[in-house]
Amino acid sequence: MNTPDPLRMARMGLALIEKLPPRNSGGHAVLITSAAAGEGKTFVTDLLARTLAPSATGDTAVVSACLPGNAAPEIASDTGFTTLMATGVLGPSAVMATGTSQLFLVPHGKADPMISVFQPAGVERALIELRSRFRLSFIDGPVLAECGALLHQVDLVLLVVDARATSPRVIRRALDRASIRPADVDAAILNHAAGGFPAWLGGE
Repeated sequence: MNTPDPLRMARMGLALIEKLPPRNSGGHAVLITSAAAGEGKTFVTDLLARTLAPSATGDTAVVSACLPGNAAPEIASDTGFTTLMATGVLGPSAVMATGTSQLFLVPHGKADPMISVFQPAGVERALIELRSRFRLSFIDGPVLAECGALLHQVDLVLLVVDARATSPRVIRRALDRASIRPADVDAAILNHAAGGFPAWLGGE
């Protein structure tokens, strides 16, 4: 994905929606991750959410589940995903409006070494609350090896691959480190691709 083409993004968004498994209740949670840092997962997360939110039958959230690093001051918050994992409660200060209709931001929140995505109970608490509040939750996650219980509790795992830098070997190594199979990744988006998907991602 070099230049975000609105039509292409809409088609990708619809294809993603079609991959979501049926749920008896609550919204869907989609994890966006990558084999290595800097592959464009935050960029893809934002594009998909902004494309799908206005037409969704309910609110959509972008959830920051990786450490914020140099987060802009306007999105810095003491409460957010970490608080949600700890308490299971999504307070008003943990939900921020955006400039897109029906789209909200749940920031990472204050880092706490006692709260981790490797704790299944905390991840479960967070997802229960997100699903009760949002029709779609796009979780901007860490790299594969650091996703922990998120990989096994979300409805769909989307892998972002930088076509310029990431080889099949890098992806296989990342899958091994995360202790998941290639089949556990439900979809992939090739970022900075000159053409279509390569054979190792299901292309021709």
